[in-house]
Amino acid sequence: MLVCRLWRALALSYPRLWQEIYSVKGLRWLQIALARAGNGLLDLHMQDALPSVAVSALPILIAHSRRLRTLSFPPLKGGQYRKALRLLMRDLPALTRLELSIASETGTVIDHYPLVVSPEAFPALRILRLSCFLIPWEPSAYAKLTRIDLRGCTRSISSSPPRFEPYPPVHFPKLRRLVIWDRVTDVSRFMSYIRLPPTTVVRLVATYNRQTDIRALSNVFLSLLPPDRTGLPMLRSSTKAVLMFSEENGKMYGFNSTKSITLKLCAPVRRSWDAYLGRALAEFPVVFAGAPLEELGVTGNLGYVAGASAWLAALSPFPKLKLLHVGGDGSARDLGDYRGGQRHQPPKALLETLRRRAAVGAPMLERLELVLDADEADGPACDQSVDEHRAELEALVGEFLDVPTWFRPNLSHIPR
Repeated sequence: MLVCRLWRALALSYPRLWQEIYSVKGLRWLQIALARAGNGLLDLHMQDALPSVAVSALPILIAHSRRLRTLSFPPLKGGQYRKALRLLMRDLPALTRLELSIASETGTVIDHYPLVVSPEAFPALRILRLSCFLIPWEPSAYAKLTRIDLRGCTRSISSSPPRFEPYPPVHFPKLRRLVIWDRVTDVSRFMSYIRLPPTTVVRLVATYNRQTDIRALSNVFLSLLPPDRTGLPMLRSSTKAVLMFSEENGKMYGFNSTKSITLKLCAPVRRSWDAYLGRALAEFPVVFAGAPLEELGVTGNLGYVAGASAWLAALSPFPKLKLLHVGGDGSARDLGDYRGGQRHQPPKALLETLRRRAAVGAPMLERLELVLDADEADGPACDQSVDEHRAELEALVGEFLDVPTWFRPNLSHIPR
């Protein structure tokens, strides 16, 4: 694309255009940008570069260390990181954003590498994203941060406090986003050390190894949280909750008008996490105890939900509930009592739940959304079975909506 001489001269003479540097393939662009960036602060984004390119850029970056405001590196191997330490141990007074990771598979046994995070080392730091690092627990280093993303790091933090004299909770008054990705016990213990403001978006991810037997797990979401959940105010202020399970992972979300909390279960390889849906539904009212929930979404293989009693136990603690969205993946039998061979019935347990709620005078749901995500062979039978029970379903809720089998709801607004 051609650019006229006037525009080219204007771009070359405006240093701010060159202070945001994306270097991927080599050092030539980095050198050109630095030559044109003047004396202003630099935002260097190399997270998509080859690690070898990032390492080769270190001598150049060391010369400009006092000007670095953003530093994002690609995943580095141990030897490469030791070379990067030459830059990280320099004077970095302007650095506000740091993103570093060791090339390793989160959730497996990994090698940790040391990184000193302290107000003295990074006095202006506000955004910190680390993966697979050994970092000391220095509360003063994190108190001013607005975003924290730690993956495979919290096990070093959770093992550093004295066993019988734990640190007092640390408050993060400025934190707006927190991501913790680690083994379930490490996440829980780390979360017990901190207190978050109501405005913080939280994402907690529990990783399991390849040998995990999902059938043997229980109370996983509760284990992910600290015993004292006062440090997670989003759990008590959520007005919408979603349980979403598939073979790849299991997720529990809480939302209010402005913020969200995500609890996620995953492993390095594909696992049958949908088998945990019934146990997750049992944990759900405890996780969100006291929340003014108005909407609930449950998506997965509903054959793992053990009858109307399980649904009643999940719904009863939330008298303000207005909308219930129920969906199932796979064939039609996922939403029926297929254990008894009723392949094309609607979710009989859910229907019985609505009957029992009406019998005890529970508030009527304003809206029930039922998504029968069946395959082509079972689709017509599913639709027919819903039609047979439509009159009763419509009488038990304010509005009943069944979505055709070929339709998939747009869930792009839910964080991954």
